[in-house]
Amino acid sequence: MKARLTIIVLVLVVLPTAVLSLLAGRAFRAWELVLQDQVETAAARAIQSVWKQLRAEVREEMSQARRAVSGSLARSGKYADVAAVAQQLSEGRALVSNVYLFMYPWGLLYPQGDQDADRLRPGWDFPPKAKIDPGGDEALVLLSETVTGRIEADVSAEWGPVVNVRGIPYCFARLDRRRDLYVGLKIDRGEFGERLSAALARHSGGAFVLMADAGSARAEAIEESREDVVVTDTFSPSAVSVHDEGAEGTVRAELSSPAMPAHRSSLSPLAQARLFAPFESIRITALARDPEELSRAGSLQARLYLWGVLLLAIGIIVGAGFVLREAVAEIRLARAKSDFAIGVSHDLRTPVASMKMLAESLFLEHVPDQAKQKEFLGTIVRECERLSQLIERVLFLVRFGQDALVFRPQAVDPGELAASAVETFNARQTGQDVVLEVANDLPRIKADRSAITQVILNLLDNAAKYGRQMTDDGGQMTEGKGARPPGIRVVVSCVGEGRSRMVRTAVSDSGPGVEAAELKLIFKPFHRGPGAVDSNTSGVGLGLAMCKRIVSEHGGRIEVQSETGKGTTFSVFLPST
Repeated sequence: MKARLTIIVLVLVVLPTAVLSLLAGRAFRAWELVLQDQVETAAARAIQSVWKQLRAEVREEMSQARRAVSGSLARSGKYADVAAVAQQLSEGRALVSNVYLFMYPWGLLYPQGDQDADRLRPGWDFPPKAKIDPGGDEALVLLSETVTGRIEADVSAEWGPVVNVRGIPYCFARLDRRRDLYVGLKIDRGEFGERLSAALARHSGGAFVLMADAGSARAEAIEESREDVVVTDTFSPSAVSVHDEGAEGTVRAELSSPAMPAHRSSLSPLAQARLFAPFESIRITALARDPEELSRAGSLQARLYLWGVLLLAIGIIVGAGFVLREAVAEIRLARAKSDFAIGVSHDLRTPVASMKMLAESLFLEHVPDQAKQKEFLGTIVRECERLSQLIERVLFLVRFGQDALVFRPQAVDPGELAASAVETFNARQTGQDVVLEVANDLPRIKADRSAITQVILNLLDNAAKYGRQMTDDGGQMTEGKGARPPGIRVVVSCVGEGRSRMVRTAVSDSGPGVEAAELKLIFKPFHRGPGAVDSNTSGVGLGLAMCKRIVSEHGGRIEVQSETGKGTTFSVFLPST
């Protein structure tokens, strides 16, 4: 049965756990890739947050400028009022370097319009006969032509064109009341660079750092019509390098995050994205702070999970072992109970059969001799007493198995109690010599007479069953000619002094003794030594466990001393009154 349970545990527990551990090990090898993907996702979200934050800030500046300029035009439409509003915006808004008013397709009304004419008031008679003269300012001419070209490319755009002229970003938005009027802003490059650096630092994660660079990108959304209209940006005041070749050349710069790793040129970016127009030449890149950290973290995480799986597997196996042990114990218990029932039925049938045979002989008058009749009646009385003792022991064993032992202690004489138990034992005609030695002036003990009697009887039975007499050379003496049944010695004495005095009842035999390894297990329920099993000695292994429990409930203790080849002594210590 035990081998079958072991096979079941191996098939249902150990093998599936091993397979799951192998599968988990293969999955853990890819954990570094999982961490890499998580970091890349976090980096992409951080870049998107920077992009949205800066775009919202630029849109807010445009909205403020639209409302302010629209209000000025609605009030008077005079050039001086527009100039005052533009001055307020330039001084009050850190991101605004200058404000422009553009009319499509004629050009800039502010700052190059006619300051003396009331050209900006609502209902102004347009179109003029010619385009507005920018006054010879080459930069404004270039800006006006670029904005006109962008509007022609997409007249229906709500926010208007965004351009980058000679490295300077401009944003235009259509006014609400006049579809041909646009307000424009010149973005302050230094302020935008500071806000960009702050956003990069704020959104950099623990595993990655955000950086921005410009100068090598090409804005696909802007088609340049002149060589001096470029799409690279120089917004950072702390640019690493700047190269300026004048109006006909290029302007290049590099934006850096303060926490950018020094070895960034040798790293593959976790994520990249360009800013919105007109800052599309700025590229935001997320780089790992420590490229080896992901590998170390992945390895550490894999080891942690692997150890977790191994510990789980060990726990399952150990738990299965405990379950297997408990299952084996339950099987043994079931077998012991079955053997107990068989042994009890056998022990009960023997006196019943004997009494029946003797009673039938007397009833049928097959024994005419009165002396013989008296002898038969005496045997029947002894068998009844034996049967009563057997029933009492069975009841004790049943109550012990149900943990329902009830004791009624009273003051008794230990010597008289031991003598009564020896007399009952001798009445069974076991053929054993029992020697009783009782010390004088023994103190009384407080005990349940029936229970302590059962303890002594059980020890006497064990001595009779297991205490076989040995020959001088250590071999077992066989019954027959020259053989004498071994003797059993019961000694009742007092040990200790004062309140610690205890009455010791020792039952000794001259048998082969008990091995040291068996002495640790001898008081366990249903434990039987290998000699008892091999020799088919009757019993179920509950006697000594019951004795220990009874003595413990009386406040005493039971000890065993044995030496191989020299017999065994069980000592019961009970406190005196």
